[in-house]
Amino acid sequence: MIARSRAKWGRRFVVTATALLIVISVLPLERWFLGPLERRFVVPDLSELQVDGIIVLAGASNVFATLHWSQAALSESAERLTEGIGLALRHPEATLVFSDGAWDSTGEPIGAVTARQLLETMAANGLRVAYEERSTSTWENALFTKELVNPSRGERWVLVTSAYHMPRSLGVFQAVGWDVIPYPVDFRTGPGTPVTFTFLPARSLVDLSMGIKEWIALVVYRVLGRTPRIFPSA
Repeated sequence: MIARSRAKWGRRFVVTATALLIVISVLPLERWFLGPLERRFVVPDLSELQVDGIIVLAGASNVFATLHWSQAALSESAERLTEGIGLALRHPEATLVFSDGAWDSTGEPIGAVTARQLLETMAANGLRVAYEERSTSTWENALFTKELVNPSRGERWVLVTSAYHMPRSLGVFQAVGWDVIPYPVDFRTGPGTPVTFTFLPARSLVDLSMGIKEWIALVVYRVLGRTPRIFPSA
């Protein structure tokens, strides 16, 4: 009797889990979560501006693969690094700051090794570069980077991070009293949020979890006073 009951609940669990997987894979749920975040800011035209600094937030690298192979190993958010370096090449007057703290398995700091490796690979040694390598969160990215560069009033600093991560990141910089120009990269959705039917379960699950996590983080950061509002704006 007990075995039959367990089998029945097991079948129900499998059917429910399969149905949820199909729904998540077919319906564009990830677009509904990521879309509003990614459309919050447009990519600004900086061609006519004097830029004093460019801040690139962590999240674009595979640190341990970089160390192991001595090549810049990038993650799905590679645009944070590639676009950030591209901006610096177009604005050589700016200081390029990589805010990226990383530690090895023993807790020893290893820092922004991928950014250094990528700059070396691209032979971009002429850039003015600074490294903030203590941060472990978006809040610390803003706090420690401001402490490092000590920006003057009126300076134009550009913030580069993934589009879905930009609302919270900009809010954090505003909370520490630093007005930066948002430059979103690494877009995961297309224009608008059309209902398109696809079947890419792994990708859909990753993007959906990313969107849910970011909305939860926005609420938590607001409760902690680390952003001025739940959905920050420029």
